[in-house]
Amino acid sequence: MPPDPFDIFLREIEQAVEDNIGKLRFCVIFRSGKCWMIVIGPKGKIESEKQVLPYIDKYDYFDKLSDNINKNIADLHTGDLTRIVIDVEIGAIYFSRITGSIDLLSMTYDQGTGHERDLDHSNVEGALRAALSKLL
Repeated sequence: MPPDPFDIFLREIEQAVEDNIGKLRFCVIFRSGKCWMIVIGPKGKIESEKQVLPYIDKYDYFDKLSDNINKNIADLHTGDLTRIVIDVEIGAIYFSRITGSIDLLSMTYDQGTGHERDLDHSNVEGALRAALSKLL
């Protein structure tokens, strides 16, 4: 059986996320609906990946929410939804569709500079798309 191309580029993909994570607490990459990679940001203040698990458990919610929004705005002819930002009291939760099978979830506690964290998430998105372009 040939090696999985995602596994071949795993370190390169992880490095692309690490190089662009900025002040995000963490990024989780989902592949075909399953948690594939967790990257903790250098300013993440997370003692262990266990603190990320509640967010991973919400993947189905974000996935269905994205699909539901797409279905409900299809008649606007604006294209598919690519990103959801949930602005919460202590930061923001970001969810992005990278490809048909790759999704990105990230989180920040940094509410005061939300636009900078938006940029961090966008930078991770772009770096992830670039790294994955070698595979897809």
